Amino acid sequence: MRDENKKHTLAEDVRLLRKAVGLVWQTDKRFVICSVWNACISALYPYLEIYLAACIVDELAVGRNMEKMVFYVTALAGAKFFFGALQDKIGGMKRTWEAPLYYMQEMLLGEKILTMDYENIEKSQIQEQRKRIREYQETFGGDLKTVFGHFEEILCAMVKIPAALLMIGEMFLVLPPEGLGRFSRFLASPASSVCIIGYALFTSWQMLRISEKNVAVQFSESEQEIGAGRVLDYYTQTYIPDYKTGKDIRLFCQNRLIEQEMDKVRAIHNGINARIMKKVGKYNGARAALEGLLTGIIYLLLGIKAMLGVMSVAGVVQCAQSVQELSYAVNGLMSGIGFARKRLQSMEPLFAFLEIESVKYRGCLPVEKRRDNRYEVEFRDVTFRYPDTSVNVLEHLSCKFVISNKMAVVGRNGSGKTTFIKLLCRLYDPVEGEILLNGIDIRKYDYKEYLGLFSVVFQDFKLFGFELAQNIAAGAAFDEKRVMDCVERVGLAGCVAGMKKGIYTPVTKDFSGEGAEVSGGEAQKIALARALYKNAPFVILDEPTAALDPLSEAEVYANFDCLVGNKTAVYISHRLSSCRFCDEILVFENGKIVQRGNHETLVANKEELYYRLWQAQAKYYQ
Repeated sequence: MRDENKKHTLAEDVRLLRKAVGLVWQTDKRFVICSVWNACISALYPYLEIYLAACIVDELAVGRNMEKMVFYVTALAGAKFFFGALQDKIGGMKRTWEAPLYYMQEMLLGEKILTMDYENIEKSQIQEQRKRIREYQETFGGDLKTVFGHFEEILCAMVKIPAALLMIGEMFLVLPPEGLGRFSRFLASPASSVCIIGYALFTSWQMLRISEKNVAVQFSESEQEIGAGRVLDYYTQTYIPDYKTGKDIRLFCQNRLIEQEMDKVRAIHNGINARIMKKVGKYNGARAALEGLLTGIIYLLLGIKAMLGVMSVAGVVQCAQSVQELSYAVNGLMSGIGFARKRLQSMEPLFAFLEIESVKYRGCLPVEKRRDNRYEVEFRDVTFRYPDTSVNVLEHLSCKFVISNKMAVVGRNGSGKTTFIKLLCRLYDPVEGEILLNGIDIRKYDYKEYLGLFSVVFQDFKLFGFELAQNIAAGAAFDEKRVMDCVERVGLAGCVAGMKKGIYTPVTKDFSGEGAEVSGGEAQKIALARALYKNAPFVILDEPTAALDPLSEAEVYANFDCLVGNKTAVYISHRLSSCRFCDEILVFENGKIVQRGNHETLVANKEELYYRLWQAQAKYYQ
C-alpha cells in the first residue's frame, strides 16, 4: 500500500515512470513510437507556422515580392494541410492502439491474481490493495493510459523548448545602433532580450506554482471521495443490479435505507466538487491574468525594439510568438511533471501488487503415474496457522491414508476440517511438520503436476457465466461425450434436456439472454460433474449435498461408489448420515484428530465427540 504521508523524490517518480512506459512498450511498441512522433510533430509544427507567418509579414512590410508572397502563403497552407492530415492520421492510429492499454492493466492484475500464491489472495491486505488500485484509477486517473499521456506531454515540451530558443536567437544577435540614449540603448540591446526571457520564465514559474496548487487541491479533495465512492459502487454495481437481492429490498423496504445512503454519498460528492470548483476557478483566473500580462509585455518590448530599428516587423512576430511558445512549453513541462508525479504515485499500489513475490517452493519432481491409483498420503506432525495470525488452526496433526479409500472429515465449525483439505491440496504449506506423498515431501513435486491429483468441490465453488459444457470441462475445449457422461452420472440429464441449447447453454444470463438460471442443487451437481470430468485420483467434496433436497441427496449417495470408482473420496460434511458408507472417518476438534474409525466403531463409543454429534442430528429424524 502507498504510504500517504511519504513524500516521493523525483528519482523515485522517474523510476515509476520508467516502469509505466516499460509496461506500455511491452504491450504495443507501435503505440509508443506513434506517441513519440506525435509529440515531436506537435512541438515543431507551430514554429514552422510562426516562421512562414513572419516571412509573409516581412514581404508585406518590406519586400513586396509577389512571387515570394505566393510561395510563402502556399507553403503555409500546404504545411497546415499536410501536418493537419498527418496529425489526424497519427491520432487515429493512437486511438486504435491505446484502447488495449486499459484492458492490458486489467489483464496484468488478473494474471497476477491467477499466478500468485493462494495464501496471498486470502489476505485482507491484498484484498484492500486491489480495491485501492481500482479506486485510485477511477479517482486520480492512476492508469497507464493517463500516465503515458503525461509522458507524451512532457516529451513534447522538451522538444519545444530548444526549438523556441533557436527561433528567438535574433533577439540576442543584433546590437543597438549608435546615437541612442542610455535607456533606449538598453531596450535595443540583447540585455533587454534576456530580461524578456527571464520574465517569461518567471511567469512560467508562477504559473507552475498555481498549477501545483491546482493539482494539490484536486488530489487532496478527491482523496476524501474514495470512501464515499466505495459505498456508491457497492450499491450501484453490486447490490442493486443483482436481481437476487430484489426480494429482500422489497420485503424489508430496504429502498429507504439505500436512498438515505445514496443521499449521504451525493452530499459528500457535491461538497467536494463545490470546493474543487471554487479553488480551481480562482487559480485558473490568476493563471489567465499572468498569461495575458506576459503577452502584453512581450509585444510591448519587442515593438519598442522594432521602433528603435534593431528588429524587423517579421522578427517581432517571430520572436513574440516564439517567446510565448517557450513560456507555454516550460509551463507545460512543469505542469506535466506535476500531474505525472501525482498520478504515478497513485499507481504505486498497482506496481507494488504486480511485484508481490511468490514464496511458495515449487519442486521439480514428477508425480508418479500409477494405473492402480495407489497413493499414500501422510500428515507428519503438521502445525498450521494462517498468515498474520498467532492462533494455530491445526496443531501437531499426524495421520496416514491410502487412495482408493472413502474417507469423511467431520467436526464442529472451526475445528480445522477445511484447513486440512487446503493443506492437502497445497493451497497452503504447513508452518511446522510435513506432508508426504508416497514417502516424499509434497513440496518437492512439480506444483502443477501435484495439483493435477485433486478434483475438489469446495462449498463456496463458483460457476462461469459460459456454456454448461465449458463449466464442466473447466476450459474452452471439451469432449462432448465425456461431458454428457458426467451429466448423466450426477443426475443432470433432465435439467440439460430442458435447456435451449443443451450442454451449449450458458449458465447464468450474465453474457447472454439465452442463458439458464440453475438452482442451487443443480449448480452443486454441475460442480460435482466438473470434479468427475477432471478424472483425478483424489475427489474432495466439501459439503457435497448441502444444497440438495433429501431425495437428490439420497440419489447422490446411492450412486457414489459408481461415481467415484477406485478413487479416494474425501468428504467434509456436517451431515453425519453421509459418513455411514465411508471406509474411515476422521473426527476433528480444536485442530486435532480426536477420533478415527468407521461409523459403527465410532458411534458405539458413547463417551466421545462423534456419538454426541450423531445423536444431536439423529433426534431430528426420529
